[in-house]
Amino acid sequence: GPAPTHNVKGPAPTHNVKGPSPTYNVGGLPPQPPLERDKRDSEESGTAPTNDVVLVHTSGTLGASILGASQSLSMHPICSFAGGKLPRGTYFGIEGAVEIGERLVKSIGGIPIIISADVKPLYHAALNFGASYFLTLLDTGAKLLTSAGIKESEEVILSLAVSTLRNVKGFGISESLTGAIERGDVEVVQKEMQAMEKTSAEWLEFYKILVRETRRMKEERGKMEEGRGEMKEGRGEMKEDRVQGSKGKI
Repeated sequence: GPAPTHNVKGPAPTHNVKGPSPTYNVGGLPPQPPLERDKRDSEESGTAPTNDVVLVHTSGTLGASILGASQSLSMHPICSFAGGKLPRGTYFGIEGAVEIGERLVKSIGGIPIIISADVKPLYHAALNFGASYFLTLLDTGAKLLTSAGIKESEEVILSLAVSTLRNVKGFGISESLTGAIERGDVEVVQKEMQAMEKTSAEWLEFYKILVRETRRMKEERGKMEEGRGEMKEGRGEMKEDRVQGSKGKI
């Protein structure tokens, strides 16, 4: 039979390479063009990338400007990741294109906190006390319990930590302080230091720092309570003056 023919002289199909390409939508934000298309168009036209593109990183210490884009965002989740999904209500430290960051964080059920790039190292160091360094405290406590002959050391220290965090959630950090320092029991603290010295000189130094900072926290709480008491007394005196003044008018 006759072989198929091809119209080689007719117009070849055309492709609109510079026309609009599909867009994507993230978390309810306005549609953003794909980064690859943006790069391609900028190379073809010789112009800078469009401002519609926002580059994002999730580092807690690096600033958004490290991305070198006209619009960049640092969106750091303040959550300990050890598997599982990001829980709703997670705080995010955002810096850079903060308006877009706020909308994006809220769209996934998070809570945005705006921070400055120059304080990010301090910010990240502080967060370690609620994550990695908190685990260091638990690990040290578990090892000391093991030295005291308790086999279920991790289970015991975890149970105590859970009860402490429950108190913190209900009453606040300084208001949840318990134990020898809270009671002002100096003798107990001295005995604990003697026991620590026999166990490990390094742990003793660590313990001394914790004792010092715990005492400071108690003292600061006491000053705050004194201030609140003085404010209450002042309001009481003002109320009494108003009552006396009204009696005089009567």
